[in-house]
Amino acid sequence: MNLLIPLYVTASLFLQDRVDTYLEKRKDFDRGASFFEYAALIAVIAGMIGVWHKFNLGEKITNKLNPLLDKLK
Repeated sequence: MNLLIPLYVTASLFLQDRVDTYLEKRKDFDRGASFFEYAALIAVIAGMIGVWHKFNLGEKITNKLNPLLDKLK
């Protein structure tokens, strides 16, 4: 009998166990976003919209772009 076969089987089973353990831990790690992460995202977007309206950025950008667009006509 070849003496390397038991070594190969032991190493193979060890590595398979390590991969299975890693994948099992990884499965629970990547669950997706929680309620608080979505709430924070909505709050940030609402804040950006508030700043946009507070400083009237839409009109300022339009006033800057209109002369450039007129040149293209």
